[in-house]
Amino acid sequence: MQQYSPEPHYRESWGNFPPAIANDVMGTLRFDAKDVEAPEYNGGKRAGNMEDAVALIQRKLFKNTIKKLKQFLQRENIDLDSLVIVPVDAVEGAGKNKIPLAIAKVISEELGGVVIDNEIKQSNKVSRTGQGINHRLAFMPTFQGGVAPKKYLIVDDTLRVGGTIANLRGHINKHGGKTIGVFVMQSDEQSLTLQPSQKTYNKLYNKHQKEKVDEFCIKEFGFDSTCLTRGEAGNIAASTSLDEMGRRISDAREHGRRNGFEITRTREEAGQYSTKIERRTTEIERRATEIERSSTEIERIREKRSKTAHSKRDRGVERRGANLLATVIDSDKKNLESELEVLKKIKETKNIGIILSAEKANLKNDLKHYANSFEMVNNIKAGIDAINIAQQDFQTVQNPEAYRVVKSTMSCKDILGGLPLDGFRKFITGHQTRLSNLLKTHISVKEKAIIRQRKENMKIAKNIYMDLQRKALGLPLKKEEKGLER
Repeated sequence: MQQYSPEPHYRESWGNFPPAIANDVMGTLRFDAKDVEAPEYNGGKRAGNMEDAVALIQRKLFKNTIKKLKQFLQRENIDLDSLVIVPVDAVEGAGKNKIPLAIAKVISEELGGVVIDNEIKQSNKVSRTGQGINHRLAFMPTFQGGVAPKKYLIVDDTLRVGGTIANLRGHINKHGGKTIGVFVMQSDEQSLTLQPSQKTYNKLYNKHQKEKVDEFCIKEFGFDSTCLTRGEAGNIAASTSLDEMGRRISDAREHGRRNGFEITRTREEAGQYSTKIERRTTEIERRATEIERSSTEIERIREKRSKTAHSKRDRGVERRGANLLATVIDSDKKNLESELEVLKKIKETKNIGIILSAEKANLKNDLKHYANSFEMVNNIKAGIDAINIAQQDFQTVQNPEAYRVVKSTMSCKDILGGLPLDGFRKFITGHQTRLSNLLKTHISVKEKAIIRQRKENMKIAKNIYMDLQRKALGLPLKKEEKGLER
């Protein structure tokens, strides 16, 4: 499994860094005409074929572009003997991209044999090609390799957001070199200026406040907002809040993890979060007994429920039982075996309200005591928000008429087996994934038993809820639902 460690990336503020020079507009490198892919593209971009890559660049590179590059170097008073061309040496998700190196070779020849750097290479695999900006913010490339005290021209095949170039520039400048410009084969006009405009900065800071933006960037990326590219700053400025931006980055990392990436920092945090569960109180034994009594009372009342709704008295008793369970979960505990017993008793209630309240209390307690990073805070808050939606859906599904209206508003892709994949069902699926990820961390056998029991409780809640869905929609109930006792 590839490991991506979001270590603090070194970048520098842009200052008067010049716009990139592009050979052509976006899409022209890959295609010769509409829907006609260049025959050399796949070999150079994905298969690591150097001959195809060079042939592609030789055929696509305009003479006028070389002329603009020479004029730029003259304006900047760049001595070609002190110039080094450095290609973005990246491992793409689909293979080894040789096009940047081919660009370097062709340009070097056009400039009379300028030195090409073969030492600086990308040290992690982030597979940014074809990905959206949230993935690019979540997975930033890092570079390694020696740097000479010379001037560097970065070359790449494509410029979109500019994060890769910004990080490579940071590596070069940090280690004694100086990045003087960027050359790419294709880009959109607005992407050529890497540094944000004053208008973008004003929008970003007026909306989110500069100090908070800097704090967010340092926590997420390791550098402040003056080092963001124009595309990155614009994306953050467009978000409704920094918390929402953090959730989007966190979701992108979670999606990346499911597709083969492992974020080292997130794994470490999950391990810290799990091991800190050892803070408990001995009072749990007494409260466990109270829970058992409360559960018995709840079961008695559930038998008296009407088919359409709870009575006020029933709901009050259930709420008191749920609050008691939430209080137990929220307290500090020392005995892992006792906590496991509590979770088993929660399962035995077969009461969705209690199961959700207890799990929400678990997450609130995590947020209060164990969240030790911006990313963890966002993850836990997202889980609590999802539980709130699940609780609302639980109330709605008990009103058949209202729930049929809900189903009628959902698209076909959100219906499976005649049952809506509503907020409740989506919460269960997402939370099961969170708990499964915890099981992959270095935690004790007892702690894993607790997490498995929490997963089992979610499974029970899901099965009961699906029967409530069937009942509300007039569908036949399943007599033998795995994990559900009648």
